[in-house]
Amino acid sequence: MQYANEYVFCGNYPRLYIARMTIGKRLDEAMGDAKIPSQSALARASGVPQPTINRILQDKGIKGSETDTIKQLAAACNVNFQWHM
Repeated sequence: MQYANEYVFCGNYPRLYIARMTIGKRLDEAMGDAKIPSQSALARASGVPQPTINRILQDKGIKGSETDTIKQLAAACNVNFQWHM
């Protein structure tokens, strides 16, 4: 949704706010909005290993998250793949 002041909203958050959030923070908020109570529950729902989810939530790792992993997590949280951008 776009408003006259050029803010673009994604879910409950304006795009400018989301752009400053880390992927870990976005995933944490998406889990909360989807009422996914734990990393283990998200792992079961998405097929992504819990240690991988943990690394993403903590913003750790040498390289960024793989696109397929992000797509699986987004689908499990019922958010559009673009939520992470």
